[in-house]
Amino acid sequence: MKRVDNALARAIEARGVAVVWELAAAAAIAPYVVGPFFGGLRHSAVVAPQPEVAASLAATLILLAMLRSAVATAFSLAAAPQGDGYLELANKPPRSPSPGFAASDAIQSAVGDHQPCNGAAFLGLARFANYQAMAAYDINAARRVMTRFRQRFDGAVSLQRLPTQVNDDCFAIWFANGATSDVSAELRSVAYVMAQEVVDPDLTVAPDIHVAIAPHKEDDTFSSLLARGQASLVPLKEFAQPAKRGSIEATGQELAERFALEQALRRAVRDGQLSLRYQPFVDAASGAVAGAEALLRWTHPVLGEVPPTRFVPILEETGLVHEIGLWTINTGCRQLRDWRAAGNRDLRLAINLSAIQLQNRSLGRTLERTIASHGLVPSDIELELTETAAMEDRARTIEVFHDLRRLGFGIAIDDFGSGHSNLSYLRDLPFTKLKIDREFVTDIDTRPGSRAICKAMIELGAGLGISVLAEGAERYEEIATLRRLGCHVFQGFYFSRPLTAEQLTEKVADQHWIARIGSEVHRGRAELQKRMIT
Repeated sequence: MKRVDNALARAIEARGVAVVWELAAAAAIAPYVVGPFFGGLRHSAVVAPQPEVAASLAATLILLAMLRSAVATAFSLAAAPQGDGYLELANKPPRSPSPGFAASDAIQSAVGDHQPCNGAAFLGLARFANYQAMAAYDINAARRVMTRFRQRFDGAVSLQRLPTQVNDDCFAIWFANGATSDVSAELRSVAYVMAQEVVDPDLTVAPDIHVAIAPHKEDDTFSSLLARGQASLVPLKEFAQPAKRGSIEATGQELAERFALEQALRRAVRDGQLSLRYQPFVDAASGAVAGAEALLRWTHPVLGEVPPTRFVPILEETGLVHEIGLWTINTGCRQLRDWRAAGNRDLRLAINLSAIQLQNRSLGRTLERTIASHGLVPSDIELELTETAAMEDRARTIEVFHDLRRLGFGIAIDDFGSGHSNLSYLRDLPFTKLKIDREFVTDIDTRPGSRAICKAMIELGAGLGISVLAEGAERYEEIATLRRLGCHVFQGFYFSRPLTAEQLTEKVADQHWIARIGSEVHRGRAELQKRMIT
């Protein structure tokens, strides 16, 4: 450390405070924060702050440095022996731009050649998580922003590191040596710089940066290390929490399966493997089908029916949710148009949105154009968002909901009661339907706590002037209890499992179906069948 202190002191004495900015810009880290140097001061004030403080200060220094012309000039530090870490930067030429979407030969060779006896090594990743949403809004502007973003990345990474861009929105840095805490601080500093707002003539973007560190293991290749790192990406704000870092350590087989599933998803639309199922909303008071929720299903030629819990997270993480979400809206609207043409004028269609789709600034216009192309109006469609998703970005959710309501769309809060929203926040959201989560519907007839909660939700809906639907209703007793509490609209297996469009058409055409299924006779038959099975 004494050599480091002396080297810093000599450099700063020779060049003044500007060298601090230059060093920060080159190293993109601040494991040591250099005190102010003015005039005749002959020694440095070097302290070792907490990693979080160091990272934040380093990011600030880097941003200042990137605004100064001094960043582009060569500078020379007093000779530091090999192995002095961050001071191995002297007299290095400027780095060439990122090597594109294929990893550079240098980084692939470095990973392949690294031996454990040479010390610990890591691959750090930084992903521009909202790039896909930006590209969906304006692909040309997104490309311009990404060019500037890539330049920012190159400027922030230390000259002694090997960086590369691995795909549209993800960047990697090879850390050949260093302790985990130092590497984490350095990566966090780079990520802080990357997270600063990017201004384009047509867009102003606040990058949502996700980061990860993958420790090098014996026999690792760049591909295996990259896959392990991508599986453990977390938002930058969570990366500061040690418990979050590396919390996902998937096996090689799991990573291979996930990658194969992602590739198969990209072909699913083209190959006609996706379909919609429709689960009806039943108004028990009027004895009619009030509408249906469109549910995405994937039938793979080899895997068969792939559960949504397996493929929906991949859709959201890869940005495919925008493409497949548009396919879902088009397919659902086409079917609703056919139902309307057949005389079912009162049917409405509910379509699920993800929190990622809400980030698309053109969401409202896209939806409006799409439904208009099928001869429908916004009031024919109800957009569903889970309570948890609605809570992710409150300000953005409120803005989007108001825009969608002005256009005429209905908005439903799904799984209500399962999240942690407060009543003042819900008051600000202009939604039109509240869907009680099945957690409170199941066995409500025997659970006083669930009855009290559902009663409060039903009264809340009445007070806000919105409709209330109970989802996950599977037993007659549950429905009877909820009806006594004032809820009359249901969705669940008691009335129907998700159906094909043809099957739902048949159900709607049967005017006595709901009356039969809601009768005491049907209840008796259902109970008898259950006893015979058990």
